[in-house]
Amino acid sequence: RRFDDLTGTVLAGHHQPLRVWVLCLYFMGLNLSNRQIAQELGLDGSDVQAMTEQLRSGLVAKTPPVRL
Repeated sequence: RRFDDLTGTVLAGHHQPLRVWVLCLYFMGLNLSNRQIAQELGLDGSDVQAMTEQLRSGLVAKTPPVRL
């Protein structure tokens, strides 16, 4: 099996470099649309759509349960 710094993370098994993922997350924080992110990163819109969905699902999965 292959092991690297992304193993066990939301980014594991994807072909984009870590720099692109971090920039995508940054642009998501600026509330840019997927089309705008795709233009900024020079990627296809479907690739950015998949990346943003993956990042959103990973962020939701990592949030701790709400305790009242």
